[in-house]
Amino acid sequence: MIYNAYNILDNLKFNIEAKNNEINPSIKYYIKVIIYQQRIVTYSFTCIIFFLIGTSLGSIIRKGGMGLPVIIAIVTFIIFHVIHSWVENIDTAGNMNPYLAAWLPNSILFPVGIWMTYKSLTNSELFDVEKYKALLNPITKRFTKNREHKRYQ
Repeated sequence: MIYNAYNILDNLKFNIEAKNNEINPSIKYYIKVIIYQQRIVTYSFTCIIFFLIGTSLGSIIRKGGMGLPVIIAIVTFIIFHVIHSWVENIDTAGNMNPYLAAWLPNSILFPVGIWMTYKSLTNSELFDVEKYKALLNPITKRFTKNREHKRYQ
C-alpha cells in the first residue's frame, strides 16, 4: 500500500514537471508580448521626457555654452538605455512584473525632467560651479590644515 502511494505521488510529480515545462514557454511568450505592447506606449512617453530635458538644456545653451549640456544629454540617454536594458533582462527572465519593467526607466527619469524644466523656467543657474564650491567650502575648510605664512615658520 505504501509502495502504491509512492508510485502515485511519483507519477503526479512527473506530470507536474511535464506540465510546468509546457507552460514555461507560453509564460515567457506572454511576458514578451506585454513588454512589446507596453514599449509602444512607453517610448512615446520617453520622447516627452527627453523633450522636457532637452528644452531645459537648450535654455542653458542659450546662456552658456554647448559643451556641458551636450555631455549631460548624452549621459542622460546612456543612463536611460542602461536602466531600460537592465530591467528588460530582468523581466525576460520572469523576475519582475512586465508592466513595472516597462515603466520603470520612465518613472526614474520623469522627475529629473520636471526638475530640470522647473530650474530652466526659474532661470536658476543649474550648472554654476562657483555656487557648488561655495556650498562645499565650509566642509573643505573643516578638513584642511591651516597654513601659516612662511615668515612665521
